[in-house]
Parts: sequence; structure tokens; C-alpha cells
Amino acid sequence: MYTEEYEAEIDVKDLFFSVLYQWRLLLLAAVIGAAVLGGYKTVRGSAGQTDPVALEPETEKLAQYDAEKLALEKTVGNLMNNIEEQNRYLAEAPLMQINPYKEAEATAELLVVSSEGTPENLGNVLQAYQYALGDGAYLQETAETLGTELRYLQELITVQGSRGLDGDVMINSFRVEMPEDGSTEGILSLRAIGPDSQMAERLLEAMLAEAESLQENLAVELGAHTVSLLRRSEGELVDTGLMTRQKTVRDNVSTLTDSLTAFEKKLDELTPPAAENVQQAAAKSTVKYAVIGFVAGGFAAAVAVCALYILNDKVTSEKEIVNRYRIKNLGEFSQVHRKRALGAVDDWLHRLAGDGKVWPEEAVLEMIAANVSNYADGKKTLFVTGLASEALLDKISKNLAAALPEIKIDSERDLISSASARRRLAECEGVILVEECKQSRYSLIQQELELAGNVGVEVIGVIVG
Repeated sequence: MYTEEYEAEIDVKDLFFSVLYQWRLLLLAAVIGAAVLGGYKTVRGSAGQTDPVALEPETEKLAQYDAEKLALEKTVGNLMNNIEEQNRYLAEAPLMQINPYKEAEATAELLVVSSEGTPENLGNVLQAYQYALGDGAYLQETAETLGTELRYLQELITVQGSRGLDGDVMINSFRVEMPEDGSTEGILSLRAIGPDSQMAERLLEAMLAEAESLQENLAVELGAHTVSLLRRSEGELVDTGLMTRQKTVRDNVSTLTDSLTAFEKKLDELTPPAAENVQQAAAKSTVKYAVIGFVAGGFAAAVAVCALYILNDKVTSEKEIVNRYRIKNLGEFSQVHRKRALGAVDDWLHRLAGDGKVWPEEAVLEMIAANVSNYADGKKTLFVTGLASEALLDKISKNLAAALPEIKIDSERDLISSASARRRLAECEGVILVEECKQSRYSLIQQELELAGNVGVEVIGVIVG
């Protein structure tokens, strides 16, 4: 069995530049270290050198300032959250999209007749329908179907008891008729509104369907009864109450915005109390500790970056693979570095490291084909595999097949977990590994090399994307 052990050697230059590439993190850690250590010295020095009796007025002023600042910040935060919610409500709530002069309405009246229960029992039945239709699980499904939220949908529907006929009585806020045959009758009024007739009618249909599905369960729990549709209508109307409500919401947003502006201005104008009796020696000591904290913070971040570089198992460069596993480099695709703030510093560091040049993809593919032709040594069947993306693997395979027609090129991704890839590996004369920076892992590459060695297949080289 192939059991060659590889030693992981660390290139000091690569390690050095890996730290420098993280200069933003180093600078941030240094600034935090300076702030923490300098602040600690300031607080400790003030506590040790200032007379407690003389410090009491200043402490009281500072505590008053902190309390006022905290209160203003909380107020500003609450106002911002309220404004955001109000604006979202204005933009998303169907109620706010209704034209008050052309409000779509769909109504229905349901007759509920009970031949067994008492008037009080029928009142409970009517109340159960009201609760279930006004806040039932079906509303959540309806809201998802209409592309809105449950809380917005509940504003568009109304379920209530309506006036009964002559000789009726009041039971649980519902009017219940008592016919001569001993049965009891009540009426449920359903109403749905919307920005258009389609939404109003769909809401009413959902309510009627839910009422029909509720009948069987409620008949078992509260007594036998029937529910029938008396009347249904659709139309448009002028709703001045809705007009007033919409105006109130919009005016409230304007009021909240004005309040936010006022409190933000007050917070900006709030200044901390001036420190008195600050000694020059204490200031110098604070600066000294800040410098020490700056150096210590940057050093700690550099150590952390070095540790991550050493422990990292992901591929960082083609040079690392070649040096670690002693295989040939068939070609590497240039990495286009992401543009960030102060990118000129990054470009300068890449030029110093010698990895700043970007090669065209066509040139890299030609170089790969030339290297494979030189290193294949008369082999007629090559297998292209690795842990790179399927797109990169396919692109390289097609290019090699077109550039080297005398060689049969076969390919399949992920030799580690693919049984078919292992069978293809055993059938070829040489294997080409295709890996990808920040995706492939050294431990898995070693497994790929061991698999190739176990079946006696030569590794022609590696391509890194």
C-alpha cells in the first residue's frame, strides 16, 4: 500500500506576507489595544491620584451626563424603529393601499339554526364562530396565498352578530330569534374589504369555507346546528373613516420624523463635562500605555494570524502544494484580488510578494496543455480529477482534449468520495489533479495522492485555480 509521509514545511516569506495582507486587522487590533490599555491607565490613575472628596462633583456630573446620553440614545433608537415599522406598514399593509373613495367590499350573512340547544347555547355557538373566523389558522394560509402578513389581513375582515327578527332576545351580545317550534336562530354578518374586488372576494370565500369546515366540530362540541347562506353581495363604497385612519398613520410618521430630528440634534449637542485638575504627568502616562497597547494589540493579532496560517488546512497557493507533495506544477490561474478600501496598499504588497501579475486565462490554458504534453511521457490515457469546482474541471478537460487529440482525456470530480472516479483512476495511465485555492484541503490532496499510489498510477502534476 502507498504510505509515503509528507512533511509540511513553512515558507517564511509566505508566512510574512500572509501577516502583512491582514494589515487592516492588525491595525484594528492595535487601535483596540491602545484604547483599552490607555483607557485602563487613565481610569486607574484618576482613581489613585484624585482626592475622593474633590472628585465627587465631577463624578456626579459625569454620571448625570452618562444617564442623559443613554436616555437620548434609547429614545433615538426607539423612534428609528417606530418610523421603520410605520413606513413598512404604509408600504405593505393592504389597508393603506385602499382608495377610501373606492373601497372594495364583500359581505355575507349566515343563518345559524339550532333545534336542540337553548338560546344561551346558540349564543355560545355564534360566539365560537366569531372567534374562529376572526383569528383562525386559516387566516395564516390565506395571508401566504395573498402575499401578505396575518396581522395585515385581520384588519380587512369583520365578523359580528346582526339584528334578529321580531321576538328575539339578547344572548352573549348576539340577537337570537326564538321561533315557535322551539328552535333558536341567529345571524352572523361577515365583511371583507380590500384594495380591489378580487382580494375582498377571496377573503370572503376563505371565511365562508372556514365557517363550513367549522360546522362539524362545533356541532359535536356545542350542539347540533345548521349554517346556511342568507345573503351575499359585492360592491364599492366611500369610507371616510378609513380616510381618517390613513391620514392619522401618515401624520404620525411625519411627527415621529420631526421628533427623531429634534432628539438627534440634542444628542449631537450633548457634551461631556470638562475634566478639571488633569495633570500633565497623568496625560503622558496615558499616552505611554496607549503606545504599549498599540504594539501589544498588533503583535497579538500577528500571532493569531500566524497560528491560523499554520493550522489552516485549505490550499493557499500552488507553491505550497508543489513544495509539500513534490509534484509538478502544470499551471495556475491568476487570482483577481478583491478591490477594497485603500486597495493601493494591497496592490503594493502583492507586487512585493511577486504575485501581483494577472495572467490571461487563455495563456494559462495553453501553458497547461504544453506542460501536460511534456510531462505525460507517451501516456495515452489521462484522468483529470480533484477538489476544484465542476466548472473549472470541465473547462480544463475540454481544453486538454482539444489541444492534445492523441491523448484520451477522462474526468470526474472528487476522487475521495466518488466510487466511479476511483474505478476510472485505475483504468488510466496518469492522473492530473485540479485543486482550487480556499476550497481544496491539503489533507484531502494527500488522500488523492495515496489513492493514485495504491493503484500504481503516476501523478502527472497539479493545476491550481
